[in-house]
Amino acid sequence: MTLVQFWLLSIVAIGCTSPGLAQKVIVRYDKTTDFSKFYTYSWATSQSPATRPLLHHYVAAIIEGQLHAKGLKKVEHDGDLSLISGAELDYGSNLAGGTRIVPIYGGPPQDMKRTLWTGDYSPSATTGFMIAHFSLIMELVDRNRNEVIWNGTVFQDVHPSQNEESLYLLGKAITKLLENCPPGH
Repeated sequence: MTLVQFWLLSIVAIGCTSPGLAQKVIVRYDKTTDFSKFYTYSWATSQSPATRPLLHHYVAAIIEGQLHAKGLKKVEHDGDLSLISGAELDYGSNLAGGTRIVPIYGGPPQDMKRTLWTGDYSPSATTGFMIAHFSLIMELVDRNRNEVIWNGTVFQDVHPSQNEESLYLLGKAITKLLENCPPGH
């Protein structure tokens, strides 16, 4: 394989990956807390119902599986830790957009083109991939002290039309969030 073929193949491989499927994980915890003294957790009751119940159950199952693997047991009430979580799925376009300038008077000045004031309303400006932005915020609260001792957030972009890949990416993102949750387990 020549050097040109290698670079061409590399460029094609990079171009075929999904650069828009970003993942970001943020974790913070109380470094003075001894996490080894916690054995059980219970879900905190939500004040609002889940807007996407199937997604909620999928996310909850992954969280419970990860915590179980770390030795934490789920109990219905009064666990050592209270688990608070909120997941959201927002849709957006992968196209750059801006606010169109619409004139507040009867029309554009005589010497200017209309598109300079109102923007181009071509249909090509509204086409493109729809991207779903998934975010999960999770907190663990020490019930005895009533303090948040661990919190984490994960953001993952997914394609709504690719269900299996999207679920795989969500599972991978949540697993990455819970890698060191709680620390020491």
